[in-house]
Amino acid sequence: MITWQKISFDDAFSDITAKAFKIDQSEFLYSGKFPVVDQGQNFIAGYVDDEKLVWQDDLPVVIFGDHTRTLKYVDFPFVLGADGTKVLKPNKDILPLFAYYQLLSFDIPSAGYSRHFKFLKDFSFRYPPLPEQRRIADLLSRADRLRRLRRVGDTLSASLLQSVFLEMFGDPASNPKKWETVTLGEKLTFITSGSRGWAEYYTDKGDLFLRVQNVGANQLLLDDVAYVQPPDNAESRRTKVQPGDLLLSATADIGRTGVIPEIFPTAYINQHLFLLRLKDLNPTFVAGYFCTPNGKAQILRLDREGVKSGLNFDDAKGLTVFNPPLPEQEQFAAVVRRALCRACRGIEPMRARAGEYPSGMLRDPRGTPAPRKYIGETVPQVFSNGQHPLHKPAGRCSRGGRAAGRVLAGAGGGVRAAGGGVISSVVGAKFWMMITKGVIYVCN
Repeated sequence: MITWQKISFDDAFSDITAKAFKIDQSEFLYSGKFPVVDQGQNFIAGYVDDEKLVWQDDLPVVIFGDHTRTLKYVDFPFVLGADGTKVLKPNKDILPLFAYYQLLSFDIPSAGYSRHFKFLKDFSFRYPPLPEQRRIADLLSRADRLRRLRRVGDTLSASLLQSVFLEMFGDPASNPKKWETVTLGEKLTFITSGSRGWAEYYTDKGDLFLRVQNVGANQLLLDDVAYVQPPDNAESRRTKVQPGDLLLSATADIGRTGVIPEIFPTAYINQHLFLLRLKDLNPTFVAGYFCTPNGKAQILRLDREGVKSGLNFDDAKGLTVFNPPLPEQEQFAAVVRRALCRACRGIEPMRARAGEYPSGMLRDPRGTPAPRKYIGETVPQVFSNGQHPLHKPAGRCSRGGRAAGRVLAGAGGGVRAAGGGVISSVVGAKFWMMITKGVIYVCN
């Protein structure tokens, strides 16, 4: 039985910010010898050439953005950006990388552009012996690498799929294969936009609430999701998604698209998305069409910027698309499914001794089953009946062709696998982990 120690934040970390030279953003260079790390979203904010400014001692450290709540793990010489950047050094009993991952799990309240370090200091810190910290940190580090690779894969997939579409069907600008064109209005069975004023239904767990940032280039982007517990009424039923629904962003960044896969948790759309149900047109094919330069341009020409930015239903119904034979559309859709599965599945089996983590290892050390929000990169990998939501029914989180245990659907927290496995976000890591039958499956 592994014992976890509990200590205060002040006992776990030293604030050593005062030891650093700081430089203002106006002094950053676009290139240079030494990287600048500040509280911004970009890991590297800029560069400098002055070696006297470089922080080289007490590495590695954790950087905390006092205004932004951004956390960064830095294990290389760097220069500290000024204004609101804290440098934290864990005590000798705590592995810095383990400390960084646990800090990511803390739900630090937002106070706008005010200071947040006072909130961070309110948390207690828990840690196991150093060997166990190393094991956990290694697992999370591997998962981070998978996550980064998946992002690269997403970018490559979008470019590749556009090329595949143009090869199969030709450029919509010239229609070299002389396909019949139709309007979406001719093929629609249902169109609606999402719900307004659902702020009162927001919650830390529940059903997905899809927004503009959750659709991309013919794919769903589920690394930043909201949750709702809506009422059982006509409005909810109208905006609830179904498999095969085409989502189209109608305001803000218009023309983003995504298709609801066959296996997907209960979800609703907000007012900035259109939901289109089509007959005799494959929704993935249609989304692919509007990812081409000419297809996207057709949508952008309709944007009423300066009057009322965005699309209306008549705009959506009037959009034209190719209408090749349905089997050819479905062939393209199959290519998209395979490409997206390869890009986002990222399953890396890693061995653990059977029985070592009988209740599902790496639960949140505070003793609750993972943070309250889904934090996974392709969340929710809420696998209903054991299947990855972007797969056809073949896709299981498994090793060596064997099912690793049927995963039961859950929402926001304790997502358990049959046979003793547990899916956990592992002290705030940005991926899902399933542990069953002595094998750890990291599904980013």
